[in-house]
Amino acid sequence: MGVGKRKILYHPKPADNDFMRKLEKFLTRDASLIAVESWYRGRSDYFKKIFGFPFSPTVFLHRSGVFEFYTDLQSTEVELPKKLAAWVKKDNNAAKFNPLYRKTIRALSYFRSILKKKIKSNKEGLSYLEKVKDQFALGFFGVYLPHHLPRYQENLSKKSKPLFPPKLVAKLIRWRQAESNLFFNEGTETIYFLLSEFRLSYDPALLKYTTFKELSDLIQKNKPLNFKEIQKRKSSIFGYFDSRIFFTNDLKKKLKQMGYELEHDERIEKDGKILGKSVYKGLQKGKVKIVFNRKELSKVKKNDILIAPMTSPWYLPAMRKASAFVTDEGGITCHAAIMARELKKPCVIGTKFATKILRDGDMVEVDANKGVVRKL
Repeated sequence: MGVGKRKILYHPKPADNDFMRKLEKFLTRDASLIAVESWYRGRSDYFKKIFGFPFSPTVFLHRSGVFEFYTDLQSTEVELPKKLAAWVKKDNNAAKFNPLYRKTIRALSYFRSILKKKIKSNKEGLSYLEKVKDQFALGFFGVYLPHHLPRYQENLSKKSKPLFPPKLVAKLIRWRQAESNLFFNEGTETIYFLLSEFRLSYDPALLKYTTFKELSDLIQKNKPLNFKEIQKRKSSIFGYFDSRIFFTNDLKKKLKQMGYELEHDERIEKDGKILGKSVYKGLQKGKVKIVFNRKELSKVKKNDILIAPMTSPWYLPAMRKASAFVTDEGGITCHAAIMARELKKPCVIGTKFATKILRDGDMVEVDANKGVVRKL
């Protein structure tokens, strides 16, 4: 059953109800449910307020201790960029990007200030958390625009004239280079930090699976958490969509009503090879260790091959031990690529399904000269 009552903004529905459009996986993050609530709010409520049209439907699917983000790639990669281009051209709207970016930088500064604080009480921590989650939602655009509009320009301009003014794209790239991906990394870390500071009778690990309202009711109204429900979230696959929590069957029904279904985990291998993009050349053989979340970092030993959906700064201890990195996601400026160049270790990114095809203990060869991973 869904949890929560708030109705969400309109989601576009495919015109042909007999044709089910797939929501495809495009990102994986180790994040708390409160961070996901905030991110979803930015993509839904705030996006439509600013641009006048909705973002593509997105489902946050919890599995293996992390959240996988699924979206309609046709809408996200083709239809949405064209709508954004039309919005930019109208009434010189590009000038509105500046205050959006400044909000992101201010939010990033606020996150950093929180990480240095000593939290004196649960109510004080809750007050900080409420502001952090709001900043997180509002800051979505200052990250989305610099990271995605230049990519849209590059992908779609190959087939037609540039979507966006070249000067605007150049400015967005400078913003991306200055901010990197710190906003979501530090925003997620700040929420985790505040959750760890609460002095409660519950296992702190369970707070990763609470909503902000549940936590607020506990601290402000002394309303106990529904322990059975939260434990179920921790141990189950569930989706966050329409600002509600849906377990598997209910999520499928909800999406079907809208003409969508989740992409299945296909085991894609070509001639026994997993293909990706090389970002630092070299060749290494070793034992696979798949790391989805922080609790799994310790299983990586010296000279293991680190396999991950996508790395973040908290992966660094494991990356120092591993002899090579392989990720499902990422581009040439992603964290794994940057660290591979800094640590001088072979790295293959963008395999999409390495974490699904491989298993802990598999022996593999990472040929980052060719962008290929082979089982031995």
